[in-house]
Amino acid sequence: MEIQHLKLTILANHDVILEDFAQVQHYFMTSQLRRYLLFNQMLCAGPIDLDEFALPGGYKTFQMLWAEDLQCPQQLSEFNTIANTTIIHGLPLPQGFFDPPAKPQDEEWDGLTREQITMATNLAWYAAKKLELQQAAKARNYALCKECCCEKKLAHTHTNSDDPG
Repeated sequence: MEIQHLKLTILANHDVILEDFAQVQHYFMTSQLRRYLLFNQMLCAGPIDLDEFALPGGYKTFQMLWAEDLQCPQQLSEFNTIANTTIIHGLPLPQGFFDPPAKPQDEEWDGLTREQITMATNLAWYAAKKLELQQAAKARNYALCKECCCEKKLAHTHTNSDDPG
């Protein structure tokens, strides 16, 4: 799908430059753009639990720069972190828009289409993020249990030393 955006320049390496109203150029790497697109799709799907998901750095800047082209029907959703609310502006960008075009051998790789590879990559990223969150929760629980055990030992020690017996 071709998107007409007056301020958008896609480089040969598929990184992007967006120009603001003051004609300052802002550079975004493909890896960032994929995260922004994935986050935007999540926003359009419904509320986000900020305790389980980190806001991609630079999303707000990219969203505001993209919105400067008022003629572009595809827009990114605006997200308010304080109220945890989403405002959807215009049509969403198509899934995989920031992915580099597949090489002919890439489309034949294991018989997967470009969309399937994108979906598998997104699922792997979510699985890695979920594992990271689980490991962090385990570490917090371990620290809390260790702290609780230490407090019990101290309380038990104080109780025993208070006995005159």
